[in-house]
Amino acid sequence: MDILIIIIPFITATIGFVVGRVNTFRAEKQKVYSESIQPILATIFKSQYLNIKERELLNKEFNKANLKLLLYSNNKVAKALQQTTRLIKHAKSEDEIISKLKITLAEMRRDIQLTPCGGLKDSEFTHFYFDIK
Repeated sequence: MDILIIIIPFITATIGFVVGRVNTFRAEKQKVYSESIQPILATIFKSQYLNIKERELLNKEFNKANLKLLLYSNNKVAKALQQTTRLIKHAKSEDEIISKLKITLAEMRRDIQLTPCGGLKDSEFTHFYFDIK
């Protein structure tokens, strides 16, 4: 009986700590995802309209975003992101890039959701909104 008095608070504290760490990591991951989408979209859709200096700055932002994503993302997101970034310079059309980008965004969304049900399918991403300056 005395051992239960010691074990129950320990187990409760351990579970609370683990749940807290998981929630903190999920929040950090969500922040990284939301911050990283803008440089990726800008690189895909805006880089051709920039001068060399602006393009270099955008490439630096893109590389930082890509590195953060690779550190925080799961395997599916990382693989989808690699496929998308490979296409940025070698795609035959913008539609080809957009279809891979939809897969990447859907994987990001699935990665930060608490439950697997109710997620968006890649085909349900129909609009990308970002500021072109």
